[in-house]
Amino acid sequence: MRTALIAFLTTLAACGSAPESAPAEKAVAATEAPQAPAEPTVQLPPPPRYVGRWAETADQCTEGWWRFWNDELLTKASLRCDILPPDAASTDEKRRMVCQSQGKWSREEWALAYPAVDTMTVSRDGGAPITLKKC
Repeated sequence: MRTALIAFLTTLAACGSAPESAPAEKAVAATEAPQAPAEPTVQLPPPPRYVGRWAETADQCTEGWWRFWNDELLTKASLRCDILPPDAASTDEKRRMVCQSQGKWSREEWALAYPAVDTMTVSRDGGAPITLKKC
């Protein structure tokens, strides 16, 4: 029985795994792992000047605001407009929109002017200009 046990242990020892590699070899193997290629950086254009929250007076920034995004306008007075993508006739100063107010839809062209850094003048379809300050 003792001979069988020695033979069994000798066989078991021969089946052991290969010696573990040194730490330096592990570090080299870890640095050689393939890495995903970096995504190319895409430089986005700056947002249009009209993007942001605007109001006729500073106290209206919380109550009577106009909120412009790249493609949408919302006002506290329930005006909602989709700002159409620019074309040859559209610029940062002239934008085409589809607006909804009191359940009615209309296509409009708005003229935007920037007389000062944080000031924008808005004219809807040639109407009287409204001067807004950036909130």
